Amino acid sequence: MKNEDRRPYRINGKDIVVDADNANYTNASMEGVETVADALDYLKENGGGGGGESVTVDAVPTENSTNAVSSGGVYDAINDKLSEVIVNSLDPGDVAVIDDVTTGGSTNVLSAEQGKKLNTGKQARMEIFVAASDAPSWQKAGADYICDGTNDEVEIQNAINFLQNTGGRIRLSAGNFYIDSLPNTRADDDFSGNYKVGLMIPAGNGVEYIIEGDTFLLTKSKKSACGTCVWMSDTLYDSLSDADNERYALFAPSLYGSGQAGSLVSLQMRNLSFRLPWNGKKITCLDTHRISRVTLQYITCRGFREGYNPNWDFSRETGQPIPMPVEHCIGIRSVGGGNWGTCADYKNVLVQGFYEGFNLAGEHIVGINMATIGNYYGYTFGNRNYTGISCHTMTLINCSDEQSACGPRFVKCNQYQDVHLIGWNEERDPLGMPGKTRVQNATVKPLEVVNNQTIKWGTIFRGTITYAIMKANWVSDVNEPFWEAGHGENFVTRNSLHKNAASWSEIQGYKGDLGEIIYDTTNNRLVVCTAVSASGTTWRAIATTSV
Repeated sequence: MKNEDRRPYRINGKDIVVDADNANYTNASMEGVETVADALDYLKENGGGGGGESVTVDAVPTENSTNAVSSGGVYDAINDKLSEVIVNSLDPGDVAVIDDVTTGGSTNVLSAEQGKKLNTGKQARMEIFVAASDAPSWQKAGADYICDGTNDEVEIQNAINFLQNTGGRIRLSAGNFYIDSLPNTRADDDFSGNYKVGLMIPAGNGVEYIIEGDTFLLTKSKKSACGTCVWMSDTLYDSLSDADNERYALFAPSLYGSGQAGSLVSLQMRNLSFRLPWNGKKITCLDTHRISRVTLQYITCRGFREGYNPNWDFSRETGQPIPMPVEHCIGIRSVGGGNWGTCADYKNVLVQGFYEGFNLAGEHIVGINMATIGNYYGYTFGNRNYTGISCHTMTLINCSDEQSACGPRFVKCNQYQDVHLIGWNEERDPLGMPGKTRVQNATVKPLEVVNNQTIKWGTIFRGTITYAIMKANWVSDVNEPFWEAGHGENFVTRNSLHKNAASWSEIQGYKGDLGEIIYDTTNNRLVVCTAVSASGTTWRAIATTSV
């Protein structure tokens, strides 16, 4: 065993460390301790207060080593003693969850279920493992819950609820989990109707949840595109109403409080794929609205049935357009308000087939390698009623928007909020878009008079955008602007395919965005884009003086 593989055990502040480099332990505060058994006895008898003492074990013992362990390994050798120490050192309000430490025949050893429910219901172990019905047998063998492929939301929700007082990690095995009901309800800022949720994080307890799928890849015959997939079942989907006062989500927090992030919980989520049977209902795959801090990594959300390929099934092979998703069918919905001085962090996240791929609002949102494919809107900013987001920045780096019918939409913020799209890239092939039509480029919601008051809407967004666009011929195009004509005047926008300095004839061939500036080498001047229309771009000279 390598030194970096050493594993600490902590009992009431004292450490037991398995370490390959040291065969013996010497410390004046633990006089007479020479073996693992001695160390465990010492910790048991001294009650564990303070200290942080350590004991090391020779993982590759010699024949005469005082720390030699049985052929079962270091951990098997100490399990009997460790279980006794843990159980006998419990304070009345403590709870231990004992899984693998159940040997030795001691009456003091708890079963896993007893440990979870002992005394006040609090628990010491911070990890729960849930196995899918089609998980590998070796994963089921170590699971706290084993799903049967029907109403799997029950087992996953139980795992979430067990951690509601402490927070912790929920690991989902490789395989497919099926959501057959939406048993949870919550209020929402965007509408006053019924919002029903499959899996819900309890709010108001100030804890952090880590929910992870498995990277173990299933065979190609399995449905999951990655190791772990969470499905809304066909039966549940078909039962959902199309009424305007009904909304749904596979996953969401419960709403708490009336402002800011509100829920007072944090979430890290990794290695999971969320799937809907289709995109014709008002369903959000992953709703993180009102979560105080969100980290999403290696997450996919898809609004198409299993086996459906939008590039070939409809648009190319049959000539039929990709189905148009209904409004309020959303891939990922972000925080919406403040996030208590932290950030919402998205990395390597993909959404496909929704009306809105990413519904983004909130402060300090950072995205890297976010991607959308075949949505009506790939990205919207502030497209909701509650946008208490102040002026804090949203920054997306190397993010892409492929085959969306519309470019990004900037709708609402309550102050001058800046949005930075760095290295933004788009693919615009109408055959892969819903309806087989490109509807519009990026837009900003204009001024509007409501109740005799002027509402600024998206016009108070600010920011910088650098982008490149590829059309249906799979070639980058210098004549594809980011903005719809007349939009984007408050942003500093630049097509990365345009030269910083070019001849006047080259510049005249560029279709720019409002405010874009290029140096005209022919006439030794700066020129700025002042208007964009269907007929072309208007460039005007900026007076310059040589130095």
